[in-house]
Amino acid sequence: MKLRIHGRRTALLGQLTARPVPIRAPRILGIDEFAFRKGRTYGTVLVDVESSRPVDVLPDRETSTVATWLHEHPGAEII
Repeated sequence: MKLRIHGRRTALLGQLTARPVPIRAPRILGIDEFAFRKGRTYGTVLVDVESSRPVDVLPDRETSTVATWLHEHPGAEII
């Protein structure tokens, strides 16, 4: 399926708005890592498993970064 939207990819991406990060973590939180640039820069995505929506994107894949996020956003029962 193709969308009939005209414009450059970077211009269109700049118009998207991110949802605010919730104060409390979702009850069931999925964590996965991904590559911003394959072989060079990696990040971590946090997903609300019950709603299948991304919650936040972390700038690296370090456990300390995830632990800090979980400490600042309590409420996850299953990770």
